[in-house]
Amino acid sequence: MGVKWTTDQQHAIECCKGSVLVSAAAGSGKTTVLVERVIRRLTDEDNPCSAEDLLIVTFTRAATAQMREKIGAAILKRLSEDPTDRHLRRQYMLLPFAKICTIDSFCNDLVRENFHALGISPDYSLLDNETAVIMKNDVCEAMLERAYEENSDGSFSGLSDMMSSGSSDEDFAKLIIKMYDISTAYPFPDLWLNSLIEEYSQPDINKSRWGGIIKKYVCDMLDYCVSSSNDMMTAMESDPIVADAYGAAVQSDINMYAELREKINSDWDEALEAFNTVKYMGLGRVPKGYESETKNVVTTARKKLKDLLKKVPGIMCVSSEEHSEDVRLMRDPVTKLIELVKQFGREYSAEKDKMNSADFSDILHRALNLLAVSDGRGGYIKTDLARELSSHYVEILVDEYQDINEAQDMIFKAISADENNLFTVGDVKQSIYRFRQAMPEIFLRRRSTTHSFESGEYPLGITLGSNFRSRVGVTSCVNYIFRQLMSTEAGELEYDDSEALNAAAKYPERDTPDCELHVVTDKGNRADTLEAQARYVARYIDRTVREGKMLVTKGGALHPASYGDFCILLRTAKNVSSVYANALSERGIPVFSPETGGFFEAAEISFILSLLRVLDNPVQDIPLAAVMLSPLFGFSAGELADIRASSKERLEAGETEPLYRSVAASADEGDEKAAAFLKKIESLRRLSLTLSAGELVRRVCEETGFDAIVGAMPDGERRRLNIGLLCDYAEKYEAAGNLGLSGFIRFIDKVARTSGDLATAARPSENADIVRIMTVHQSKGLEFPICIFADMQHAFNERDNTESVLISSSAGLGMKRRTEDGISVYDTASRRAAVITSERMGRSEEMRVLYVALTRAKENLVMVTSVPNPENGLAKVAVECGIGERANPFAVLRMNNFSDLVLTALMRHPAADELRKLSGVDVPIFLPEKDRFKLKVVVSDSESFMTESANEQKIAAKPVFFDEVCERLDYSDPRSVLSSVPAKRAASDGSERGINREYFASSRPAFMSSGGLTPAQRGTATHKFMQFSNYAAARADIESELARLVDGGFLSEDEGKAVNIGAAKRFFMSSLAERIFASDNVMREKKFAALFPAKFFYPELTGEAAEEKIVVQGIADCVFVEDGKLVIVDYKTDTGVDAEALLDRYSAQLGIYREALSQALGMPVKETLLYSFFMNSTVKVGTV
Repeated sequence: MGVKWTTDQQHAIECCKGSVLVSAAAGSGKTTVLVERVIRRLTDEDNPCSAEDLLIVTFTRAATAQMREKIGAAILKRLSEDPTDRHLRRQYMLLPFAKICTIDSFCNDLVRENFHALGISPDYSLLDNETAVIMKNDVCEAMLERAYEENSDGSFSGLSDMMSSGSSDEDFAKLIIKMYDISTAYPFPDLWLNSLIEEYSQPDINKSRWGGIIKKYVCDMLDYCVSSSNDMMTAMESDPIVADAYGAAVQSDINMYAELREKINSDWDEALEAFNTVKYMGLGRVPKGYESETKNVVTTARKKLKDLLKKVPGIMCVSSEEHSEDVRLMRDPVTKLIELVKQFGREYSAEKDKMNSADFSDILHRALNLLAVSDGRGGYIKTDLARELSSHYVEILVDEYQDINEAQDMIFKAISADENNLFTVGDVKQSIYRFRQAMPEIFLRRRSTTHSFESGEYPLGITLGSNFRSRVGVTSCVNYIFRQLMSTEAGELEYDDSEALNAAAKYPERDTPDCELHVVTDKGNRADTLEAQARYVARYIDRTVREGKMLVTKGGALHPASYGDFCILLRTAKNVSSVYANALSERGIPVFSPETGGFFEAAEISFILSLLRVLDNPVQDIPLAAVMLSPLFGFSAGELADIRASSKERLEAGETEPLYRSVAASADEGDEKAAAFLKKIESLRRLSLTLSAGELVRRVCEETGFDAIVGAMPDGERRRLNIGLLCDYAEKYEAAGNLGLSGFIRFIDKVARTSGDLATAARPSENADIVRIMTVHQSKGLEFPICIFADMQHAFNERDNTESVLISSSAGLGMKRRTEDGISVYDTASRRAAVITSERMGRSEEMRVLYVALTRAKENLVMVTSVPNPENGLAKVAVECGIGERANPFAVLRMNNFSDLVLTALMRHPAADELRKLSGVDVPIFLPEKDRFKLKVVVSDSESFMTESANEQKIAAKPVFFDEVCERLDYSDPRSVLSSVPAKRAASDGSERGINREYFASSRPAFMSSGGLTPAQRGTATHKFMQFSNYAAARADIESELARLVDGGFLSEDEGKAVNIGAAKRFFMSSLAERIFASDNVMREKKFAALFPAKFFYPELTGEAAEEKIVVQGIADCVFVEDGKLVIVDYKTDTGVDAEALLDRYSAQLGIYREALSQALGMPVKETLLYSFFMNSTVKVGTV
């Protein structure tokens, strides 16, 4: 039975007579619709197209892979129905070559394919973000230093005084880099930068854009004051006593607000004067002792409005004359600033050109330069290449269009057929990447030009509102909240019926509510509040799973929830997720928390970095002490103190020495532990001279067993992954042409200073029975049976709005002005306008983050917040609830956390009676029939469960049990000697620690010293060629065979270049190759596993332990049968070696191969051989 499409889905699949924009709500099945649309285009009986005629662009590489996989599966399904369809079979064959890619990938391919038109080399490398950040800082720092030296006219020093804080130029440099980064989101960065100067040509604040922004904000504030005052008047209708006392004053307020509104729309200075001299009519007196909710509401709300209006003079901040003076004096510094940003862009590009590298903004703009040229007015003219691509692509399908920027938008316009073949999909409500220069206004702008399906006109706008993810209670709750909160003014979108979610998922019925609101009340500080809420959430999950009352759907039936059904969502992970993870771990709940930061603070990474510092330079006391005190070496603080104390006995008074020398002296004096420590450190230091940083980290873990230690720690798997990430960062560092341990340590230090931190390892498998903790951004595109949105009281990050200089897309460049004596700094209209627009956009973004958070839940949505001093905290929220269907947008924009937003909506739900009582405010109940849902509201005092564990009853142990436990704890397993012996090992370990042999290369192999590949990759290039090549074809034409492997993706282009063709040719002409060709049974990359007695690797073992079996696994490069016996061949690419050196290095390894392969294949071994591509000869290995 085929898929039953909704009407809107059917329209989105079939309409193809022009441009189509699809607004796809959360859980609406947009990916399935996209796949079906592609399949329909490929199989259209009247006008079928080919897969190579479509361009499909997604937001992430994971989404790209998923899209390609689903399209392939859909084609195969059609082919299973009609195997004779030759067109469809061809499309399946073409699918690997179809343009299904990310925006970055599309641009990168376009640039490499047309490198000659740009005058660049096609083999440039892409900078990773960490390297790019460091390079930007270095370039900007050098540029500013030169600017100080060349400051002949004093213009730079004047600008520097205005921008810098104290003696540091760090803020100045950050501003330049930030402006540069923002400019790259626009098609023509210099034009955008120039536009920032233009506003400084308008001295009349009544005509300026900034004055208009401020006026509108103040008018919105006054409208809010009028609305709130009218609500007070309505509330007093049911309380005549309060109405008699307060009514006249509140009505007077309403009249005053109207007068102020008229003035601000007529003359700036008059309005400013009026706000400076505002006088309120006093409230009348109510009878002594009379108390009512209405009285409290009116007095509280009116005070709030009075306090609000006091801020207006600071918002308007300058007179018209002062503004004119600001503009005149700031134009030159602003012009100089823009010049510096442009200069930075040029110097940053030059530095990248030296390295033959590029970042993603370079790729974007190079692609744009290939497709469009500026017409000088903000528009563009298509190039010949753009026209060629426009005629090639039948349709361009772009997913997540709400997250593109202006430069990317122009690319899609340029390669389209006058925008008539664009199929764009997105959801503005889920645009949460403005910090990456995403511009949701582009999607909104495009949507405003579309027509309804009924009109039959194009461009066509289609809304997918059916939600196939969540239970109806969840969708109704989301609709209920956002109908009240999201509007054009607060959210950049009107949340009406067209945006509402329509529940379409099928679930078994159950009686329990789908949504819960938990309010934890306390009187603590931020840290106490966070700790209390984390423990509350841990207790909630623990009880839910143990009691088995919450049921979720598995296999079409209801089952008790398990840990793997829960996901805790947080707005921010830093310093928060670890608190929740610890609270869950304390209750024995398995948890995984991939923090967005915290990499450098992770215990395992901190130790490895300390160890690397010691290996680079052991005379560093702090890293050395950290290494010695670690579980790996096990020194106690007392032992370190003894070492230090003994050193003082040798030194003169007041003389000091590095800790390393003290340890060495203790070792000389007979301290065996110190001696063993120094021996291991010196051994690792020798390794550090010959290995890359990434290889060194891996070897350290192997040599010391540190990987086993971290694996045994809490969250051990993630800690192991973190170490792998550190190795990856090291390999990226060396791939960029950098060498040396010292350089890598400096690189890590720079990353820590400039980027702040790095992400820790990623999430576990989907099926793991473990509670997941992640940020809302990490959860986008995912879904979970039970979502707990916690820490909702966490204040929004508004640090950017406190900066002296702000950049806003609608207000431009806003700056504070410093007085001529340089002592004082004061606000300007430009900056106030920038603050207003930045706050509005920031709040709208947070509104969308809230939407994403609440739409991840499939069956249960649990919202958790903390409210300190609940009577006051809830009252503050309650007065904003209003009496209409929607909260006042101005009030919504002033809320600075998710808690206030959600409570503003949910306090009006019938189930929130306890919250209303706590607030002391008569909040009107509001629940429209279309959004009716059950809500469970729980109010809990933090003290009631924070002291729960302290009140647990302590039970004395019975002596008989105590004795038995002690006996079991004292038991020693006679086989415990095997605890340090691995149950499984790689055959290649035989050449290293397993048989007590060490080898340190005298120099770094030549193939590691140049080129774009990491040492490990260059070292395996020839091995990969020998693994994948057709020996016969390679013998006949090795260049063609190598090209085939590169084209087929078996080798990368860089790996292809790294293969030593001459050496490979000589191999295929050798006598060994003749023997291989003559054999009827050749096994390449032969995997094997065999059992060895432990004494084979550990001769010190005796008795039963010596006979314990160890699994040995390995892969032999080549094994062939000759005269009924095995010949084992291992290819080696080591350079600067002779036969003796090769035998010294690899005899042990080949001995293990001989024993293992003979055992695994049941045949005797005739010979074991090493073939050296450096020596172009075979080395015979004797038996071991």
